[in-house]
Amino acid sequence: GGLIGKRNVTSFGKSKVTTFTSNANICTQAGTRVVHAKILAGGAGGNTGNVSNGGGGGGAGGYICEQITVCGSTQYAMVVGGGGAGASHPQSPPLENPGSYGSAGSNSTGFGKTATGAPTHIADAPGPSNRVRASGTSGAPQSNAGGSPSDRGGGGGGGAGGVGGDSPGNSVGGAGGVGWTSPVDCTLHGGGGGGGSWEAGSGAGAGAAGPGGGGAGGAGTANPGANADTNKGGGGGGGAGDCGISGSTSSGGNGGSGRVVVKELNKASGVWNLKSQFSAIKQG
Repeated sequence: GGLIGKRNVTSFGKSKVTTFTSNANICTQAGTRVVHAKILAGGAGGNTGNVSNGGGGGGAGGYICEQITVCGSTQYAMVVGGGGAGASHPQSPPLENPGSYGSAGSNSTGFGKTATGAPTHIADAPGPSNRVRASGTSGAPQSNAGGSPSDRGGGGGGGAGGVGGDSPGNSVGGAGGVGWTSPVDCTLHGGGGGGGSWEAGSGAGAGAAGPGGGGAGGAGTANPGANADTNKGGGGGGGAGDCGISGSTSSGGNGGSGRVVVKELNKASGVWNLKSQFSAIKQG
């Protein structure tokens, strides 16, 4: 008996929310057939500052936020991507050549979906000295661009919700791009890293952290960029630069690790077979 019509997926997940800040498995409830998943990748580390430039801010990790059909009483593996390490300045001459750039963030996966970590950011500019000022794009699928550097200031990294800020002046870093608020857990995440300053006054010139856990750029002269918040997928801040730079004082900030949030949905739309609906409710 009951109504006959187009078959629709009915889910009785009781709106249960599970948050993953490291790799683990989820076992769906017996009645769950649809989940709303937020899959956030790791952000990139910030570049160093050097004798000629402030470092560019790292981009935020990409994210996937969608409803996915699943099976009840089934285990699914969730992989949470780590944030990229901030770049370290070399400990010996030539100091104008940074030893490394901010590392890329790692991918996060779940239910066969992949959010991509923010990439390493190196500009195609003449010479290593200029390249550190380049900011990073956010990870795919958003791929929001980083901001443009000035002659000295680093650009702001792209955020999950918007592009990074341009350097507004010769010695000032650009602001990190804004993050994005997920409807799954109502959390703002994925802010871009701020660009580093160059020979700015004490405590001045740093690119602001992108809202959503990004790290601020290094302020003043030869100060490190700030680390992004843990498990918010933000980009690390770029290090500040000046002519007397040395050692770790100009390092880039670390990118933030990602997270996965799964909400098991109650969902019964359209026309369904009443016998099937009763059976799913009975299972829990």
